[in-house]
Amino acid sequence: ENKGIANGTTTGTVTVTVVDNHDGTLTATADSTTASPLTFTNTYKVTSTKTSFPVKKVVESETANTAPGAWSYDFALTDSDGEVDKVTINGTGNADGTKTYKELTYSAPGTYTYTVTESATTGSENKGIANGTTTGTVTVTVVDNHDGTLTATADSTTDNPLTFTNTYKVQPAEASFPVKKIMSVPGGLTGPATWSYTVDVTAQGDAPEAKTMTDSVSNTSDTVAFGPITFDKPGTYTYKVTETGTIKGVTNDGEATTGKTVTLTVVDNKDGTMTATADSTTEKPLTFTNKYDAEVTIDPTDEEAKTVF
Repeated sequence: ENKGIANGTTTGTVTVTVVDNHDGTLTATADSTTASPLTFTNTYKVTSTKTSFPVKKVVESETANTAPGAWSYDFALTDSDGEVDKVTINGTGNADGTKTYKELTYSAPGTYTYTVTESATTGSENKGIANGTTTGTVTVTVVDNHDGTLTATADSTTDNPLTFTNTYKVQPAEASFPVKKIMSVPGGLTGPATWSYTVDVTAQGDAPEAKTMTDSVSNTSDTVAFGPITFDKPGTYTYKVTETGTIKGVTNDGEATTGKTVTLTVVDNKDGTMTATADSTTEKPLTFTNKYDAEVTIDPTDEEAKTVF
């Protein structure tokens, strides 16, 4: 088939000269000799080939139930002569994307090496996303098929593309919450001169604890704050709050022993930060209300008192 071989001149001439040696013999001499034969030269030629290859971007989260907002990255493809091509991959949240570079042309066998460099797209913030490796290499191997064709094969393929992986990370969030004591005293009474109660907080489930989970409230300081409490992942966290203490003439809140619940909600802001919010706030704190009531003692000999009470 002689594939890839282009013919040159297809005809040639050989001249044979025969001379009489004048001795009853002849000598024949050709102009195509061992030293200088008639030669036909053909040329083997290969046609150029093309290939393209992908680059992949992966964004994943370090912490469960978190994900970034919008992100965008550029991937510049360069060789020894400079930039060859550039693609942009963007997305939202924990996602991946793949783009394919333009077709590249090869006219000779060999090994061709390219550098892929990742950078944030101009104008993109990519908040909370930590870069991984920012450069990678793609190698294209071009081989002669010995039939006039070339085959180019890249080591970045659809099934196994060159991949850049970045990780989204959130910073811990802190929050505190107040607990308030109300001493309800009927009109005309002054209530107990002094009082004090112990407030205990118990973390429920996987809720983290504050440094101090027990404190007290009194007639001189009726509100206590628990925190800051540090949260390292989004979620809903609950705390059981109970109150103990006995003051003469005071009936404790009906839920003092069984406890009341404070809920803190922690959300991912999609920018590497989280916000923790408690449903017990300065404006509307979790409250235990105790009631004071004086017991009246009547002198049985005091007829006027009997009439009043």
